[in-house]
Amino acid sequence: MDKQFAIEVIGTIAMILGFCTQIPQVYKVIKTKDSKGLAVSSYMIAMCVGVLYILIGYLTGIMSLVIGNSIRVFQFCIIIYLVYKHKS
Repeated sequence: MDKQFAIEVIGTIAMILGFCTQIPQVYKVIKTKDSKGLAVSSYMIAMCVGVLYILIGYLTGIMSLVIGNSIRVFQFCIIIYLVYKHKS
């Protein structure tokens, strides 16, 4: 198996799993309109990490890093927005 292909496959699997980890949190905040207990700072740090991984993916040509982390950064933006929207 080609090394680049293996990297893309592993990256795609990681992307799908990473995407799935945030779905329950986004769903819960949207459904309950309650964001108590969520640490915005951890989501902001994770968003910065995601942006750095997008940059690494772009510079190395690993598109699964770019796509996967773009989706995750978008999810983090949604969560951060919802936290501030539903803050009481």
